Amino acid sequence: MRWATGAFRPSFLRSGFPGRSRRRLHALLGLCALALTFAACGQERQRVTELSGARLETLPLPQGDYFSALWLRRDMVVVSYDGDKEAQFDPLLPLRTVRPDGSGFRILELPDRKRCFETTFTRPSRLADGRLGYTKYCREDSVIPRGRGTLNAYDPETKELETIVERAAPIPNYTWDPSLQRGLYSRSSGICAGIGSVSREGVGPLDVRVTEDGGSWRIDAPLADQTDCSDEEGRAKAPAWSPTGSTIAFLASPQSIGVEGMARIDEPWNLYLMDSERREPRAVVRDILLPSDPVWAPDGRRIAFSGEPLGEPPGLFLYSVGDEEIQRVAEGELDPASWSPDGTRLMGIRRLNRIGDSPPRTELVNIDLRRALTQAR
Repeated sequence: MRWATGAFRPSFLRSGFPGRSRRRLHALLGLCALALTFAACGQERQRVTELSGARLETLPLPQGDYFSALWLRRDMVVVSYDGDKEAQFDPLLPLRTVRPDGSGFRILELPDRKRCFETTFTRPSRLADGRLGYTKYCREDSVIPRGRGTLNAYDPETKELETIVERAAPIPNYTWDPSLQRGLYSRSSGICAGIGSVSREGVGPLDVRVTEDGGSWRIDAPLADQTDCSDEEGRAKAPAWSPTGSTIAFLASPQSIGVEGMARIDEPWNLYLMDSERREPRAVVRDILLPSDPVWAPDGRRIAFSGEPLGEPPGLFLYSVGDEEIQRVAEGELDPASWSPDGTRLMGIRRLNRIGDSPPRTELVNIDLRRALTQAR
């Protein structure tokens, strides 16, 4: 989208904070202390191994900011793209489609043509029935920055559109179970981050607790106030329902408990899994600095994520649910956005400038894992 100077941009479209080096230093100091504790107790720390053979190919696309991507079908990737930032304000930010080789880049014409002062189509997701899920954000006028959102489902074949949730608050992150009757959402200001429930009637509470070192807190508590959450609460975000519907992955930061204000942003996160019915979270990867949202493989056997886990340099990683192995796929700041439908490739988003730089610049990367996964068997 193109923005004039001082124009409002919904905060949920992008996330990111300056100070990567400072956060990395704080996390490494904490990990050093953790490693010493493990050594003293005789416990073995998780290790990261290399997954060799991945092939990375940058898609030849226009410059700009590709801030979400979904591999919907074998030959169709749906992206959120913000292009020329120097031009005048553009009231419409549509979804676009592109083939996995970078050809055929064009606007996705959706049947929902009602326009507001500012209309944003974002957060593409693959629903269990194969349809495209997305959020439509509508800002009514130029004075009031708040707007309203709807969660929608679109079938590219039949061109049929269904609104799943009416009059929803702007939801930056959501995930549905295979029935599309219940789901989860999260909202984060960086300082505060929480996860709640969502249904066709709207959003609601979520009575799930993270328990670490004898302490316990509800992961929906930070949703009450995104600017002034209690330091007695941790942070939680990025829920992801598994394709089978049996497991939910999410990120949480009990490390944030007892930390106040902007310093909370420096704290690392853990990757948690929980049974979708019992909902008793357990940490499977700890101390990840600057993690991306976890992304399930179509068969539910692996989760892709990026960040700096366990003091490792920045990279893209795979977590194997069965044997709990962590494998590095690639180095650098490369976020996994979506798996291909057959689970052999990833569409990644690579940042080309630093977090906090304006305008942000990113590119799409096709990550071919066929050879790497075959060799790993």
